[in-house]
Amino acid sequence: MYLLSLIVLLLVIFIFLQRKRSKKEIELLQFENKKYNKMLNVTLEAVIFLRNQKIVDLNDAAVELSGYKNKEELFDTSYHNFIANEDIERVIKNIENRFVGKYEVTLVNKSGKKIPVLLQVNRFEEDDKDTTIVNILDLTDIKRREHILSQNVKMAQMGEMIGNIAHQWRQPLSVITTAASGIRMKKEYAQITDEELYKLLDSIVLNSEHLSSTIDVFRNFIKEKVELKEVVIQDRINNALSIIETRMQNEHIKLINSVDYSSPVKAIIIVGELSQVIINIINNAIDILVKKSDPVKTIEIDLEQDNQNITITIEDNGGGISEKTMAHIFEPYFTTKHKSVGTGVGLYMSYDIIVNHMKGVLYAKNTSKGAKFFIKIPIEKRVEDRRITNAPVDEERRVTQRRVN
Repeated sequence: MYLLSLIVLLLVIFIFLQRKRSKKEIELLQFENKKYNKMLNVTLEAVIFLRNQKIVDLNDAAVELSGYKNKEELFDTSYHNFIANEDIERVIKNIENRFVGKYEVTLVNKSGKKIPVLLQVNRFEEDDKDTTIVNILDLTDIKRREHILSQNVKMAQMGEMIGNIAHQWRQPLSVITTAASGIRMKKEYAQITDEELYKLLDSIVLNSEHLSSTIDVFRNFIKEKVELKEVVIQDRINNALSIIETRMQNEHIKLINSVDYSSPVKAIIIVGELSQVIINIINNAIDILVKKSDPVKTIEIDLEQDNQNITITIEDNGGGISEKTMAHIFEPYFTTKHKSVGTGVGLYMSYDIIVNHMKGVLYAKNTSKGAKFFIKIPIEKRVEDRRITNAPVDEERRVTQRRVN
């Protein structure tokens, strides 16, 4: 009897301890669940959990992005339903290839609004089920700012092109005006011979042809399509120099062209972009040199190639860039010029072209003469460009040089 009573007592104590332990475990699980939900909803990014490509959980930001009122409406639905038609094939292909990483797509919410987003996809196995976590960053504001900056860049490019045309035309127009005035004056005083007349008329014709050829150069430069094309780098350098050389002559700046033309250096790039970068850098060098009182002002351009990169260097003898300014030269809207002269987007645009479009490197350093810019373009052939195809891309490569952006 005593033994039975003892067994019952021990059983009661055991049940009590188990219930107490279970209660603590439940409280702990509730706390962990609450903490998980708080952590999930504290982020600004939308987060969804998928099993076999069906939504099993998501945070408040994802619900808001989808246009639905609560998460329960989205459970067990395929997230394919929210992918824009133009991207659905690419997303399905990434799923089939078990893609892990980042890529951009366009989502469509409940109301039909299209939203540009960046997806970060991660996968892991759980209980023999394929579980996927997708972080979604809304790019709407970023795209809007990029569009505004792009428009400002285009306006700046147009302003620089008009400035270059003005420099190209100033001297020929002056010659034509002088010749025409001379013909009229000498004719009025009957002092012009046939030989002088023909010589002045030939001068007018020659300079008019120069103006016409200048129009062709600028028209071809502006009309170049945004397309990948194999080009000869020396030709792109010459294209840029033909546009900028008259301004250099007018400012009495000597161009030292150290480029070797004996062996063509080829690369696959976006046509027109490299010339624009060279023009931007040389224009900046000219702006610095015109402020200097040195009797000899020079800009030297060179081209080198190794097994991995094509390197174009542009060096002036303007005394260099201060350390404070050097840290900001690739920032958008940063300029040391008066606002009526500079917009501060030329070098930013050049950096964007070389680093983000060509996957190269652009940096500057001071030499014993002045500032020297290095344009490094990888030789490896590129088969895609994000502005031409919507193919998925992995995380963008970052350059080791500091980009203040």
